[in-house]
Amino acid sequence: MAFHSDLPTFVQLLRVRLGPQVINIPLLYHEAPELRDILALFHINFDEPSVALSTEELGARFQSLVETVFGAVGDVRPLALFLDDIHFADESSLDLVGLLANSRSRLVCP
Repeated sequence: MAFHSDLPTFVQLLRVRLGPQVINIPLLYHEAPELRDILALFHINFDEPSVALSTEELGARFQSLVETVFGAVGDVRPLALFLDDIHFADESSLDLVGLLANSRSRLVCP
């Protein structure tokens, strides 16, 4: 987030949007370690899930989390995604891009 003053709003939106699914947020820590740091500022700490999930279940949870995080960011500040060399993307990445493009979040995907 570009503005530190936006963090409380972002965290609150994220908690509301995720509800009880907020416990899945550690699935994003590897790709976005900053998210762990942001949540820790607000005393929100979750350990990595100890239960092994199927590949399909992990993928579905990950996509849902990414969509929710981008949606919360988009509600705080305008957000534009610029995708370069997308023709090199793998199938799961293209699925995620499609999910974001079709979401009802306030995103601009030129």
